[in-house]
Amino acid sequence: MYRWWRVAIIRTVLFCVINSPFLYLFIQGYHRYVLAAEKHTDLTRLVHDGISVNWTATQQWRKVLLRKTCKHLKNTLSEFSMAKVCVEDHHKLLMCATPKVGSSTWKTLFLVLSGRYNSSSEMGTRSDVHGNMPCYIMSDERWDHYKDYTSFLFVRHPFSKLLSAYKDKITPMGSQMEGFAKNTIRHILRTYRKIKSPIIKNTESEYNVTFEEFAMYVAGTRDDPLSMNRHWIPQYLNCDVCSKKFDVIGKLETFTEDSIHILERVHAKTNLNFTPTTSLSTNVQSSGDEYILEYFKHLNSTLVKQLYELYEMDFKLFGYKYPEYLLSS
Repeated sequence: MYRWWRVAIIRTVLFCVINSPFLYLFIQGYHRYVLAAEKHTDLTRLVHDGISVNWTATQQWRKVLLRKTCKHLKNTLSEFSMAKVCVEDHHKLLMCATPKVGSSTWKTLFLVLSGRYNSSSEMGTRSDVHGNMPCYIMSDERWDHYKDYTSFLFVRHPFSKLLSAYKDKITPMGSQMEGFAKNTIRHILRTYRKIKSPIIKNTESEYNVTFEEFAMYVAGTRDDPLSMNRHWIPQYLNCDVCSKKFDVIGKLETFTEDSIHILERVHAKTNLNFTPTTSLSTNVQSSGDEYILEYFKHLNSTLVKQLYELYEMDFKLFGYKYPEYLLSS
């Protein structure tokens, strides 16, 4: 049985130390405790007013960590934003769409919630979903117009996201070979293999770009991350998290739980068939340290450090573990 006095203590401590210079370090330590507790907590959790107390506490600390880290790192963060926002008016939902973090699944949910489709089975390919549920860059003034909407975003481990972008967009096994992917592959082949005029076909390429080559290409843009493609740009830039307030900070690692709570928050119909897409299920399975290590172990330590330098803000802002198992190798 969950003890309510623990919640009271957490709130009291938060109130007392909110302006303490040591809060940043305290939050990081407590966040590690929360992550450890999540792994050992029984799935049958105490529910208060339809919302899991543990989930609410985790959300509170994710947002406190984000806010305090933004303040701590304000002089090192870019003010540029390329946030693409999707809106579902019937249930007043607003999502900052982050590629490779369940955005296709949530766009599908938006289309069902809006009544345009009865179920996800009525929709076609992933391209059809994106075409029918467009997202757009939103100005600060327009953002204020939606202040009574439930706003949310999803993030994931930065290295897991990079690996997912490589497998889905760059390798011949990827489900799509889009124009930006072809251009990226051509640039990699010209730069690292000295091939002057590589021919990239629509379905597959005779050139198998390795993850190491892709990693070198991405690391080479670390001094100008704003020039990067949306699929591998740092996530904090993608959603402008330090200047915009989000009601829910979801993570791919807790995707189903976070998504269900968002739907409960707006009283979405209970018979909604919430089934993550096959690609999303694969993404969740490929988010662990072992899977990341399988690919990153082939990179030299200098390259890994360069990638960490590029995505360092994502690690710190969203509470992901410092990859010592990679940087020490």
